[in-house]
Amino acid sequence: MHLTAAQQKAMIVFLVFFQAVVVYHWLDNWLYPSTPADFTAFEKAFQQKADSLDSLARLGERADQAAPGERPAKAVQTGRVSIPSAASRLQEAAPLSININTASAEELCRLPRIGPKTAARIIAYRDANGPFKAKKELEKVRGIGPKTLEKLIPLITVE
Repeated sequence: MHLTAAQQKAMIVFLVFFQAVVVYHWLDNWLYPSTPADFTAFEKAFQQKADSLDSLARLGERADQAAPGERPAKAVQTGRVSIPSAASRLQEAAPLSININTASAEELCRLPRIGPKTAARIIAYRDANGPFKAKKELEKVRGIGPKTLEKLIPLITVE
């Protein structure tokens, strides 16, 4: 197969361009080596959230196993080995049930899905309307819906 003069020129231009790109990338990698990505902060946050979800699942299991009006017993460790996270240490230090009629904002923030703003709304609602008479009444607070209330019911009391 024979190439015309125009095809030969095009092939030479293509090869020269290709070689220039290869040399450019080689020099770029040699002069400015790439650093590996650091995911330690992401992994730490992920592990804390996973530990928090595991502790919530264990709390749900304990609440299901407890008799009505009885306080759930301490969680039984499974065969899984895990590194204790800040969330699990906080859960161990926290009581199993928090009285929402007397709890401070810090205590309310220990509950899942309750942050400082929602804790302040709970306290404001409690101050405006008096103590909560039932756990379901907590749903009247802005920011607490049925799903959040479902997770909170085993962890709170109204006394």
